[in-house]
Amino acid sequence: MVISMFFKIDSDCMIVCATAGIYGPAFIPAITKQLKNDNLTAPGLIVGSIGYAIETFLGLLFGLLFMI
Repeated sequence: MVISMFFKIDSDCMIVCATAGIYGPAFIPAITKQLKNDNLTAPGLIVGSIGYAIETFLGLLFGLLFMI
């Protein structure tokens, strides 16, 4: 949240990206509806899906790393 202040990212975008990162893409439509900013629904879903993909590969990597 502090980084978004330095890069001058608006609060709606920060809220949607933080929700996608923490809770996943399933909560993005509800958040964008409450913010009354439906333009951020698709980017939020994309960010959440990319987060899931990265977390999956990192989980596999750490799982293999700790198994050794």
